[in-house]
Amino acid sequence: MLSFPFRLLLVSTLFFLSHQTVDDATVHVLQSWKFVDFLYPSEEARSVARQQRQYTPEHVVILDSDWYFSPDTAQKRIFVTTPNFRSGIPATLSEVTRERNGDGPLLRPFPSWDSASQTTCEGPVSVYRIHIDRCGLLWALDTGRVETFTNPRRACRPKLVIYDLKNNDRIIARYEFPDGPVNDRSNLASIAIESYQNDCRDSVAYIADPNTYGLVVFNLTEKSSYRVNHNFFHPFPHKGTITINEVSFDLMDGIIGLTLSPPTDNPRKLFFHSLASVRESWVPTTVLRNRTLIENASLARSEFFISEDVREGQSIQEVMTDDGILIYSLLPKMAIACWNSAKPFKKENQHIIYQDSENLQFISGLKLKDNKYLLITTSRLQNYINGDLHNEDVKYRMIVIDDVEQLLQGTPCKRTPNGGKMLSAKHKQPPRHGRSF
Repeated sequence: MLSFPFRLLLVSTLFFLSHQTVDDATVHVLQSWKFVDFLYPSEEARSVARQQRQYTPEHVVILDSDWYFSPDTAQKRIFVTTPNFRSGIPATLSEVTRERNGDGPLLRPFPSWDSASQTTCEGPVSVYRIHIDRCGLLWALDTGRVETFTNPRRACRPKLVIYDLKNNDRIIARYEFPDGPVNDRSNLASIAIESYQNDCRDSVAYIADPNTYGLVVFNLTEKSSYRVNHNFFHPFPHKGTITINEVSFDLMDGIIGLTLSPPTDNPRKLFFHSLASVRESWVPTTVLRNRTLIENASLARSEFFISEDVREGQSIQEVMTDDGILIYSLLPKMAIACWNSAKPFKKENQHIIYQDSENLQFISGLKLKDNKYLLITTSRLQNYINGDLHNEDVKYRMIVIDDVEQLLQGTPCKRTPNGGKMLSAKHKQPPRHGRSF
């Protein structure tokens, strides 16, 4: 955990565009964009890219973000993803620069302009989400798919690339997923990392494949992966229509939200949910890491649990605090909500902690940094999907809540039974498989 002086330094080095106070926690708009632009080598290079349709501003969507602060140099770095949803995406993984135009800060392709070239499969092709772990490793999950909303196809094999931000952005692993864990329709969209060693080299990644309703487990030590299948990874058709700010669209995605219970939880659990669903599920990670057990479907099936009650709408990303409080997006409510995992997943135990119909339209990214700062990425993707973007609107935002503990105080999420301990999985029995989700 960062020391108190360093946390002060962290906050002081961020430049906030605006802020408001919600229940004694301060909500900052860290960055915002009307349209996304890039730091080209020259104006001529940008003009050529526009003419050749290699860069189409209205096609670029910021979907996720994360940050890294070096305790040694106090250097701050902010990274964003811009997936290959349509043609004209110059780079899919970038670092936010201090240079700006009228629409927002300019992006520099990461790790370089050369790597952003999509003529080969060496560089990033279409990164949905990233994760920067406590060791300063940036995990970039590359779907390998292009033009998702117009002419979807796999241009390259899905891959996972891990950059060491502490050591000159050196690539420590580059892994292409073979057939079996993935297939031609796979679209690897979310990632959660479990590790215990100081250098994080024992990491295991849990990766959501919402297109084909599966979970991929990747072992960094062994450089191997395998697939987990379960009914709870599937979407439910009557939850596939989502309405945000009176704009409706259909997304029949399966498993998408992933987060881990605290390291002190025994056994540790992976919490997850599908996009087209309003229930929460979980499974011990000891089960997921046991490949022999996973391959015995009848044995593994009984280790998965699902909530008996529902939340107030569909959700994408979620995170969990060190004391077991799940924080998740509520897309239709344009809100962030919480649930204490020591309690049953019932509506009376859920609580909206931040709601904003302007800033929280389509929450596509959610990170918890240092168990303190909540980083929210919003993209207004509902308008993008329906082709209804307005030039004057701010579409993409990075929002920081500077004290999650303050935000949770006084809510049902902080009033814990059982001495504040999480209930074990065996106490949470799943409903019958025939239940409507």
